[in-house]
Amino acid sequence: APTPGGEPAGRVVPVGYSPEGIVLDPASGLLAVGVRRPDRLVLLDPTTLAVRRTVDVPGTVRHLGLTAGGGTVLVANEAADELVEVDTATGLTRTTP
Repeated sequence: APTPGGEPAGRVVPVGYSPEGIVLDPASGLLAVGVRRPDRLVLLDPTTLAVRRTVDVPGTVRHLGLTAGGGTVLVANEAADELVEVDTATGLTRTTP
């Protein structure tokens, strides 16, 4: 992407190094953002953008998804060919090859 030529529209909130994936979970009402160094998922209140929880995840966080009903963020760990499921209410994770 080209270097921005001015200030971005809206509000910019630092969440961590190299944010890439982002998804809004309707079940928990939280906004999930994947960041690196360290690799983790940052869960924010979408209205205030306050950090509600951070969850360490293995691998480089790039692509995020949601389960059908929400409540669980899906994180692809491409390097290990695994899928990490993050419960947005508890921060607990489950890894599946």
